[in-house]
Amino acid sequence: MARRKAPAVQAFTTLQEAIAGLADFSRLSAEIAAVDADLQVKMSVLLKDADERKARRQAELDVLFARLKPWWETAGATVTQGKRRSAELGGCEIGVRLSPPKLAFDGKEADAIVRLFKARLRQFVRVKLSINKDALRDALSAQPVPDSPLAKSVEQLKRRLGRLSFRLDQRDEFYIQPLAPKRDDAASEDQSR
Repeated sequence: MARRKAPAVQAFTTLQEAIAGLADFSRLSAEIAAVDADLQVKMSVLLKDADERKARRQAELDVLFARLKPWWETAGATVTQGKRRSAELGGCEIGVRLSPPKLAFDGKEADAIVRLFKARLRQFVRVKLSINKDALRDALSAQPVPDSPLAKSVEQLKRRLGRLSFRLDQRDEFYIQPLAPKRDDAASEDQSR
């Protein structure tokens, strides 16, 4: 896939231009936040309405299911003439089928794992290994307390992890964070436009 070059932009050249650009950035960010807030309100209203309508219909479905199940148990064989386990009626397929297989075992899972290990059936036990990134980050960023008995072990651990290629990677990243408008500034900006 060919790489695309970003379109060229003209950088601000003066402090005044940059301040005006930042003011626009702040205004546009506030407008986006307002759109998001409006969207959340409208979505919550729509979701609440949809949930209520679905709940009413689900209640009706539950009643119909409860009435049709015993009917099928007594009339199913007659409807299919004893040849099938299901039939198409009224826009639905109704019948009896096997559920998907579900593993069952006696006792707790931990006990079942022990039984499999004792029976030398380890291929049926899944062990998932993954790097504990939080613990590594904490260990690499730990600052040993001077004159502490643990200070030496903390430094040794950091060196050992470093030899294994683990390190903290941080880079400077550019950001712009809009600030909440001050009352006086907002009023004076509105009057100047």
